[in-house]
Amino acid sequence: MKFPEIEIKTSVQGQEGRFFVRASEWAADSINFEFKETLFSTSGLIEFNAQTGTLNIKLSSPIQTHQDKQQEVNAYFKAVIKLFINNFRYGWMPQAHEKTDYTIDYHRGKNYLEASDNEKNIKKMQANIIKLIASPHKALVAGCSDGALVEALQEKEIKTFGFDIVPNLHQMVRPHLKNFIREGSASQIPYNEADSFDTFVAIDVLEHIPENEIALMVEEWLRLDIKKLVLLINLNDWFYEGHITMRPLPWWLSQWSAHFKHVQTFKNFPQFEPLYSNKRTYNQQWVYCEKSFS
Repeated sequence: MKFPEIEIKTSVQGQEGRFFVRASEWAADSINFEFKETLFSTSGLIEFNAQTGTLNIKLSSPIQTHQDKQQEVNAYFKAVIKLFINNFRYGWMPQAHEKTDYTIDYHRGKNYLEASDNEKNIKKMQANIIKLIASPHKALVAGCSDGALVEALQEKEIKTFGFDIVPNLHQMVRPHLKNFIREGSASQIPYNEADSFDTFVAIDVLEHIPENEIALMVEEWLRLDIKKLVLLINLNDWFYEGHITMRPLPWWLSQWSAHFKHVQTFKNFPQFEPLYSNKRTYNQQWVYCEKSFS
């Protein structure tokens, strides 16, 4: 399938140019990026191995330049590639200034608040999918924003609570949901084992978590005695604000395979509307895992 083509503005010695790049699907630990750019009028393929951090640039035609310009050309490509390769490198961690601030303005800018009819329909459909996959008794929704999915699950008669890392979260949570949503992160979930959640739900959340906090998140699942995971993880949309851990699905599953077994991955539920998260696309796969007791 074709993924979005992203434009990056570039310059060399004051000369402005544009670099267009498009990600592909993962192949084991490798991912390719098609590119074309205007400063040297070339195009090609960037082959990147996230495990080793090595890359290979294959040009469709050689860049015509003198030897004394080669260092300049190399620096140009290195600077541009760094803008998106970091998100895919295993073990790379964003610096403090590179992390996204998930403020109320962030959520408003992404149209998570005051949802449109289409967004409400998406949440209702997602609630149907979660109920179908896991039959939860009591669910915990990570990254719940203003609580739209929490509410949709409650309407399915599923006891549901949520949390989000947003500062002053209660200023944006729907008033009738304030008792069901708390401020906290995936690595410090603001609930206890006594809350008796059986199902953990995270839709478009895990890719926002720094890699060094993934193990802490799994420890939190164990602390809360979570039995079932319902996850939708974005795998390669590096350009989306806050996406800092871009990994292939097998890598993600390996992070908790010692405690949770992978039951099934779903790409589509034909009985529901083909809305976002139900379009049979690479970045909209539902993953269902269950706690291992062996």
